[in-house]
This record gives sequence, C-alpha cells and structure tokens, in this order.
Amino acid sequence: MKPGFSILYIFIFLSALLFSCGSDEPEPTDGNGRGDIVFYFDNTVGNELLALNNTNYKNASGESFRVSALSYYVSNFKLLRKDGSQYVIPQDSSYFLINAADKESYEVRLENVPVGDYSGVTFMLGVDSARTVAAASKRTGVLDTGAGKTGAAMYSDANEGYTFLKLEGTSAAAPAANGNKFAYQIKGFGGLTTKTANNIKTISVPFTGTTATVTTSKSPEAHLLINILKIFDGVTKVSIAGLPQAATPELTAPLANNYTTMFSLDHIHPTSSAH
Repeated sequence: MKPGFSILYIFIFLSALLFSCGSDEPEPTDGNGRGDIVFYFDNTVGNELLALNNTNYKNASGESFRVSALSYYVSNFKLLRKDGSQYVIPQDSSYFLINAADKESYEVRLENVPVGDYSGVTFMLGVDSARTVAAASKRTGVLDTGAGKTGAAMYSDANEGYTFLKLEGTSAAAPAANGNKFAYQIKGFGGLTTKTANNIKTISVPFTGTTATVTTSKSPEAHLLINILKIFDGVTKVSIAGLPQAATPELTAPLANNYTTMFSLDHIHPTSSAH
C-alpha cells in the first residue's frame, strides 16, 4: 500500500463495515400503509428516443455518431416528500442496471414505500464505495460479478470497481484503424489500494409542478428522460475525435462531470398501468 493512502483504505473499510451492520436493521413501521412507486428510464438523444445501431445522431461538436450499447447503474434512492422530509429506500433493494438493449430494465420499481405525496427523487449514478468493497454475498443481482452474471461485464477489478456508465458506438470522428469505434467506460470510486478519481455522482430530479402520490392501491409512474448528448456537452465539451476511448477513472472524469445533467422528469402517471 502506498504511503499516505492507508487513511482512505481504512475509511472505505469502515464504511463497508457500517453498511454491513446497518443493512440488517428492521424496516420502520407506520400506521398509514405502504405502496410502490415506479421510475421509467427513457433513454434519449436530444428530443429523440435512443435507437441502437441504425440511427445517426450529432453531438455538440457536430460529430455524427451511432450508439451500439448503453448501460448504467442507478442506486441509493431517496424519495423527497412535499413536507421536506425524505424516505430512504433500503440499500439492499436499491441497485438497478439500465441496459438500452433490454427494455424490461428501464422499469425501476421501488416497493414498500410509505404512502404520501412525493416531490422529487435523488439517486446515485454508479455504485457506492461501501458496496463495491463489500463481500460477494452483499453484491448479488445486478452487482453479481461471477462468470456469466449480469455484473461481470460492468466490473473491472477491486481497485476501479464497477463501470458506472458504458457508452459504445461508431463515428467517422473515431480512428478508422479501430473501425471508427468509440467507447467510454466511466468508473472510479476513489480506489481501494491505489487512489483513483472518484466519479460517483448523486442525481437530483425534482417533480416540478407535479406530485407522485403513493397509496396502498395506487403506484405512480414517473418517466425520466436521460439525454446522452449531455455526456459530450456539460461542464466540459468532449469530442469523439479528441477522446475516442476512455476507460480509466481519470480519463472518464470529464464525462462523469457532464452526465450529472442528463436526467429530467418528463411526466408522472397516476398509476403504473399506463406507459
């Protein structure tokens, strides 16, 4: 271990320990009942719904590109109440992997939510450090990195952890020697044994002008728009020609800073029966 890095290691270890203890605490009870709320992640490119492989788009640099793959983790959900308080989704039920090639993955259902009026949501784009360094028994479902499991293709190693967002495609702006392919694998939680960039981002989406009302018989559905053009045009303007490939935490930091503005609310259905 490098000198001076032991403090970060100890912090991550203690975070993982505290998380492991906290996840076994019983759920709070209330006398008003529980219900569900559903979030639907609609991937877009500007004002268009994302279509893989066969549609040309243009980024802020004027570069034409096609998308062949898009996937990203959303986790650690918190629902904001109209009275200013919040409800934290139990962490074991708070990890989801959105895959543009799998429409069923677009739907994120948060269950056993206290009834009431909700005015917004916050969540993490990526996987928190405590869960990343936790034992394999705590990294199941979409976080399972075993052979052939969902998380295997989204995991690098113990130090870089999970890929928070993966975007791949083709563009004439990318090197012809590499088949005009571009690929971004945004990762980095701070590192376990060697310090890395920390690209974990918290996303806040207010339900401006509307409310999601959860009852024991009504599960509202909030449609979120995820505009991937923001990856190229946010805090830093990124061109495919200038950055055709990025897979380390340091190289992908500008992309991570950009994608914090990707998410917005489109509309809310009173119940989740309509799409």
